[in-house]
Amino acid sequence: MGQDKVLLPWRGVTLLDLALGKLRAVCSTVRICSNRRDLRTDVTLLRDASVVIDGVECGPIGPLGGLLAALEKSRTDWNLFLPVDVPLLPVEVLKKILLETEESQAWAVLPTVQGQPQPLCAAYHRALLPGLRQAAQAEKWKVTQALAAAAPSEAIVQMECVEADAERWFLNLNTPRDWMSLRGMTD
Repeated sequence: MGQDKVLLPWRGVTLLDLALGKLRAVCSTVRICSNRRDLRTDVTLLRDASVVIDGVECGPIGPLGGLLAALEKSRTDWNLFLPVDVPLLPVEVLKKILLETEESQAWAVLPTVQGQPQPLCAAYHRALLPGLRQAAQAEKWKVTQALAAAAPSEAIVQMECVEADAERWFLNLNTPRDWMSLRGMTD
């Protein structure tokens, strides 16, 4: 991206503030998992999103590291994750994910679009922790790989988003071109 996505402006707020607002609309407790030390926010910042493997701290190891760090520090069984770089995702999708956690016996609820799971915007149960740690020890860093290794397939609910705009909702900002394209869209 060439710059930190967290503080990019979007319709009068930063991407971070937008994500926090969406989470506050559906969650009683909101935390940020980041290895950034300079974020100033009114919510708990889980710093040092790192993982300890075989007694050695590995430092930040991408999304799986953040997921593990957040689940390890969580005080609740279910945890909803929302990356800051998907600003078009409606709050209604988050509500549907949470509703599915209440109605199923799952350990993970992942929205999917055209069969493609969206593992960074999902709900995870703390029961996944041992299996996710083992996946990290086996160097399965991709969240979908780690999840497949951590839980039986029947414990993972894939919630298909079939709405016309669903593919757009999960557009991820990774490059300046993505950012410019997104700024030209309306939701």
